Amino acid sequence: EILAPVVERSVTIACFTAVELVVKDFAVDPDENRMRSAAHLMVSSLAGSLALVTCKDPLRVALANHMRALLQAVQWCAGCKHVGGPWKVSISSELHVCWCWARQ
Repeated sequence: EILAPVVERSVTIACFTAVELVVKDFAVDPDENRMRSAAHLMVSSLAGSLALVTCKDPLRVALANHMRALLQAVQWCAGCKHVGGPWKVSISSELHVCWCWARQ
């Protein structure tokens, strides 16, 4: 629910940015394939970085809320109001996996 709109928006922004940069950088280069390859690499890199920066905090909050809800459902931490305790490490490791996946 968080990643789809973020990735779509990031790809759109990266495409517009890459068009401007690639056209400027390859204005005198006659090789269309080099320009196309550079554009693909630039869009991929820009979109991944932008998606990562945009979704870090929402992913952290959503993952903490889901983890808290699951643990409360099994009555492991009945009064958990904030992220803490032994499951903070689990959230951090899962966030790293989510961020790597979002960047791709």
